[in-house]
Amino acid sequence: MIRIISSYEPISAAITKQLINEIAISIVLLQIVVFSSYILAGELIRPVQNILYKVNRLSSGDFRARIEVKRQDELGVLGRQINMMADNMGHYTEELQLKNNENQAIKERLESIINQMADAIHVTDLSGEILEVNKAFEQLYGWNSDEIVGVKLDFVPHSYQGRERAGSRS
Repeated sequence: MIRIISSYEPISAAITKQLINEIAISIVLLQIVVFSSYILAGELIRPVQNILYKVNRLSSGDFRARIEVKRQDELGVLGRQINMMADNMGHYTEELQLKNNENQAIKERLESIINQMADAIHVTDLSGEILEVNKAFEQLYGWNSDEIVGVKLDFVPHSYQGRERAGSRS
């Protein structure tokens, strides 16, 4: 029979010291992992944030906003596609502005011609409501444009309708 007598306190102290060391090391490693994850997530999210920022600028009408594309992955492809979309939208917006300016000039020319003509002219929409009349129309029929615009014309003013009926009876 062999018997060993030993005090439990030195063993307990060594185990406690080892446990504290391992907890401290675990806490430091956990902090390193959390900090590294934060940095890595920032690196992964930053290109998406940049794309979102540029898309917001595009949606507000700034077609000169460009995404700097350095990547060859899906985010790089997305950035290039957004840049192409911005180019196309800018081009089409310029074309629309030119067409709008042309239409405005033509409209002004036509309005000038209509207003200078000696013949009574009225412009209606598809439902027959008057959109515009010229000065000769106002003078001939006795209406001013404020009274007649938006009205469906019966082609004869009420004041003349009575005269025509009276004239047709005679």
